[in-house]
Amino acid sequence: MDLRLIEGMKNMILDIGAAVHGFFYGFLVIVIASAVIGLIIYAGIVGYTMIF
Repeated sequence: MDLRLIEGMKNMILDIGAAVHGFFYGFLVIVIASAVIGLIIYAGIVGYTMIF
């Protein structure tokens, strides 16, 4: 095995890992944000129906 080839493969695996990590955290942030927005809207509807 050529050392540069091993190095290249290692870097590729690390890059894929970083991409998956970034995608996962981005997805997590979107899920949390949408959950928070959903709760705010839900609380707003409940509060609105209680007042009126």
